[in-house]
Amino acid sequence: MKKIKVGLVFGGQSEEHEISIMTSREIVKAIDKDKYEIHLYGIDRKGYWKVFDEIGDDLKTLNFDRQKDKIPGSIIESLQNDVEVLFPLLHGPYGEDGKIQGLFDMLGIPFAGCGLMSSALCMDKDYTKKLLDKIGIPVTKSVTILKNDVIDFEKMEMEMGYPMFVKPVNLGSSIGISKVRNLKELVNGINDAFRYDFKVIVEEGIDARELECAVLGNENPQASTIGEIIPSHEFYDYEAKYFDDGKSQLIIPAGVSQKHIEMIKEYSIKAYVELGCSGLSRVDFFMDKKTGKIYLNEINTMPGFTPFSMYPQLWKHEGVSYTDLIDRLIQLGLKER
Repeated sequence: MKKIKVGLVFGGQSEEHEISIMTSREIVKAIDKDKYEIHLYGIDRKGYWKVFDEIGDDLKTLNFDRQKDKIPGSIIESLQNDVEVLFPLLHGPYGEDGKIQGLFDMLGIPFAGCGLMSSALCMDKDYTKKLLDKIGIPVTKSVTILKNDVIDFEKMEMEMGYPMFVKPVNLGSSIGISKVRNLKELVNGINDAFRYDFKVIVEEGIDARELECAVLGNENPQASTIGEIIPSHEFYDYEAKYFDDGKSQLIIPAGVSQKHIEMIKEYSIKAYVELGCSGLSRVDFFMDKKTGKIYLNEINTMPGFTPFSMYPQLWKHEGVSYTDLIDRLIQLGLKER
């Protein structure tokens, strides 16, 4: 059987650079090598590309000599001639926000995962909330701030109260997020979030359980069972997700009612379809501990994807192994484009 040539693209310019490398290393181990021929394309933190022969366990970050061009002609030629489908394993800006998807579209190369428009929409928490609200999916109250805006702190405090969460609009993995309990923390949180993005969103804080649903597919997407995150920190921040030695717990399936399971699955599929997603997304929810009300928090178009991450674990519970999940996503990418 002729092998399909797959290009894994990893690293990238976002704060989640190392996580991307971890993911690519795990996929190289697990991918069906009887079916796929692997080609490796690393991107360093400055956006320079390089072809790799292998990803060793000792590779923690990409730091190679700068060539003249960020994407040399030899790389473009390799992308167009040496691979049949690409699998972008990039989180955050320049990977999950539609930019690299646009490049692949221009080069005419099929790829796994969401396309340009859905990636951009889901990455922008402000636009995501507005679109979800319009189609009747509940979201928490929020205010979006641009760098030069005059901020009405009194109105914000009156309408949402403390605690609040401050987030960069276009970033993933809880980087730059802070939970604030008073005006001083709110001001500091906004200033910190502006280090990562030109647009910041401030959301009401609710005492909630964190629930997640994995969606897989193109025109007929499927939703997994529901999982729950029990964070080791006060909320599920970057350190709790990746560097707490397994102290955060993933509960699969989550202990919620059948009514809530059906509601979360329905909202997940509806949001996925309305926002034009394809391939995969992990849809994250809050459940108010007092009222049981469900709020859609965000949609991750390239969620954490090591074998121990929530997205693969949810599908493992459904009987889909990590190797099979990789295969399905590559095949979905080939069919979509």
